[in-house]
Amino acid sequence: MMLIALYIGKQTINPATYPGLISAMRSGFVVFSILSVFGIFASLARHEKFGVK
Repeated sequence: MMLIALYIGKQTINPATYPGLISAMRSGFVVFSILSVFGIFASLARHEKFGVK
């Protein structure tokens, strides 16, 4: 919701604001994808640290 508010503000979602909505959704996807990749590597590092196979 925060990204949508940053991209389109307090406007209602209508065809005129679709480009901003798509940009907000794309940005959110990129941010959460990066966080997921970091989480995967952190989990792998934790398992290697404690010797779990």
